[in-house]
Amino acid sequence: MAEIIAIDGPSGAGKSTVAKLVADRLGFVYLNSGYMYRALALAAQQSGAESNDCVTWGQLAVSLQIEFSPDGKHLLLSGEDVTEQLRVPEISGIASQASACPEVRAEMVRRQRALSEKYPGVVMEGRDIGSHVFPQARYKVYLDAQAKARAQRRHSELSALGIDKGLNELAAEMRQRDQADMTRELAPLKRTADAYYLDSTDMNIEQVVSSIEAYVKRGGSK
Repeated sequence: MAEIIAIDGPSGAGKSTVAKLVADRLGFVYLNSGYMYRALALAAQQSGAESNDCVTWGQLAVSLQIEFSPDGKHLLLSGEDVTEQLRVPEISGIASQASACPEVRAEMVRRQRALSEKYPGVVMEGRDIGSHVFPQARYKVYLDAQAKARAQRRHSELSALGIDKGLNELAAEMRQRDQADMTRELAPLKRTADAYYLDSTDMNIEQVVSSIEAYVKRGGSK
């Protein structure tokens, strides 16, 4: 079985950036579980599937043709690299709704577990990786940051992509997403008792990555 480093946390905490760097440092493969849900959201949007129709979403999830690039940093939907399209707020909102569907989550978890078996070491980030997808993982990290800092980071990320989104509007959307993720009945976002907690509000990327790298080299000891 692959060695798993599970990184969970709310929107804008820096999970993707940190997970990529940790994977590079340790020679692991990076996999973004959120991209899988966002790919489903994009496919649903393209097909006109209703946002409250879990049966249709579940069927779409099963039929979805998705794969990651060899380094795990890009997602291909039906052979097309749609990574940039997955980062827009609208797709994020749809993905949050879809992820609450039991049919969708069951299929995505199945896919995530199957993916992990292809590699000796995987860094996977999301919202339920350590608590639900890989509860047996030796290394679990809960990456957090204050709400204002998370909103500012996401605002900078979207601005770099040419997406003009007001900071206040973005902060409100993130609060809504966090609330939905933390209170959903199925596999909610939560910090498990055995997770290594990191508040990155006043930390730079290098400090966060180094902290996680040290945690792994300690064998998972907090």
